[in-house]
Amino acid sequence: MEHWPQYAEFIMNTEAVREYGIRSMGLRDTKSYTTFVRTDHGHLAYVVSAARPTSFERHLWRYPVVGAMPYRGFYRETAALREARRLEAAGWETMTRRVGAFSSLGYFVDPLYSYMSMYPPERIASLLLHEMTHATIWVSNDVPLNEAIANFVGDRGALAYLEHRYGTDSPVLEDAIRRQSERARFTRFMQNLARELEAVYDSGLPEREILELKARTIAAARERFAAHYDEWFSSDAYRWFLEREINNAYVDLYRTYNDDMHLVEVVYESVGGDLHALLSTLAAIEDSLPAGQTLRTALEVRMRDYAQDEEEVVSLPER
Repeated sequence: MEHWPQYAEFIMNTEAVREYGIRSMGLRDTKSYTTFVRTDHGHLAYVVSAARPTSFERHLWRYPVVGAMPYRGFYRETAALREARRLEAAGWETMTRRVGAFSSLGYFVDPLYSYMSMYPPERIASLLLHEMTHATIWVSNDVPLNEAIANFVGDRGALAYLEHRYGTDSPVLEDAIRRQSERARFTRFMQNLARELEAVYDSGLPEREILELKARTIAAARERFAAHYDEWFSSDAYRWFLEREINNAYVDLYRTYNDDMHLVEVVYESVGGDLHALLSTLAAIEDSLPAGQTLRTALEVRMRDYAQDEEEVVSLPER
């Protein structure tokens, strides 16, 4: 791998993450993240997503192989903003965000970028393991489930890797646990806001009243967030929520990436909390699906069965 000397330690660290993911977690070795690109940019691309103003209906783009997806990526900001304006003119609320990586699902060799060297250990480990998970298992036409799987594996895998590399009492692991805990807290906050807004959208009120109630709901959420911020977070990482415009496209981002996490967690618990076994089990379930059944359906059935088994265990009389 060609690289500049100042990035040597970063590249060795990312190779250690990659090897851990392949050997200890069973992630597919696509040779991604074995090449390096130096860039003056701090991100890779711009991603546009969109939702209706009075519902969480997503705008979908359709692609070969991967199917329908609720976002589109652009390398040029002007192109992303042009797409956002087109959608807004058609009545959608939009969000344009910067992203640091994409997964080509193993069809191409995805590189490391120089700006990643500024990421803390937890972020780079979680990012690489997340994208490697996409290249290991991908369900066509179900982005929320794909993102839930990759988020779960990326976060749990990052902690396992950091513990393996630095030890259970290391400041690096302690910082990673704090980061993930605060990220999870913010995610729960946004999911709760989404549920509040869903109740507004399902109220049957006239559109004008729905929009007014929506604005009041978001304003009230900001007030709660401001009141508890210093209690919930140890840095300014999430303070932007108090200032930026919040619309359905933004709130729905947290539904897309996190709402199906419980389906993955049930499988993880059923295989004894082993990430390698989790990925193997998900792949085995998908390979054995009868015609017409999806992985989502199979996991929902598995979740109901697991919950029923747990209830039966709890209800057993003491001996």
